[in-house]
Amino acid sequence: MKNIRNNWLTQSFCEIDFQPVIGEPVKRAKWNEITRLEEASRNHIVRTTRLNPVACRPSPLERQKVSLVLDVFHEKTVAALQLNGYSETADFVERVLNFWTVVNVKSPESHIRLNDIRRAPISSTNSSAIQELLSFAAVVDRMPGGRGASRPRSLTTETRKAIHQTANGLADLSRHLLMKVGFSYVLLGELQTDRLEGSFLFIGKATAGVIIYPLIKFWPVRGYAECNFTVNWS
Repeated sequence: MKNIRNNWLTQSFCEIDFQPVIGEPVKRAKWNEITRLEEASRNHIVRTTRLNPVACRPSPLERQKVSLVLDVFHEKTVAALQLNGYSETADFVERVLNFWTVVNVKSPESHIRLNDIRRAPISSTNSSAIQELLSFAAVVDRMPGGRGASRPRSLTTETRKAIHQTANGLADLSRHLLMKVGFSYVLLGELQTDRLEGSFLFIGKATAGVIIYPLIKFWPVRGYAECNFTVNWS
């Protein structure tokens, strides 16, 4: 999701063209409509969205914060855009939000607890979640791609391919687990590397001294090419 937001921001016009269905008119999502919402409600006691100046104009460092992205791709943002007549931008934000919601389901009861059908586990091969994945993949795949700020009003080629492959891959994996493996349901939010990355982070911290100390001690004398380091992972 960060890549989508960053692609949107770094396009020269800060605009993304997308075609919801083949044969239908191309729609255009405009970032300046997001900023207009934020500016219009800036002095209000009660805000209609979670937008703030940092979320709308993040610095390169702030673009790494997922929380700021979620302030943009939020149900309140979609509703406010629709209310203000920014229907095409609202459509794009809603599609990204739906995709994000589907791939982050981690509990079989979250759709009941949060009263949100999008958070239901995938329990059939023709579920709405799988259709949402395939639909979003198709919309992104119809974008021309490109690189740099001067690219067409599109996601970059790399982001477009990554989303297309991920969405189709998750749909195929879900169907395989249901049909071939016999799963009762699939929680796509559990198919993440968060725990693995956390384990490697812990190992990295635990062994940092083992790696860095020999470097400091021997590098000035022997040179990097002549230094061998052994790490005990146990």
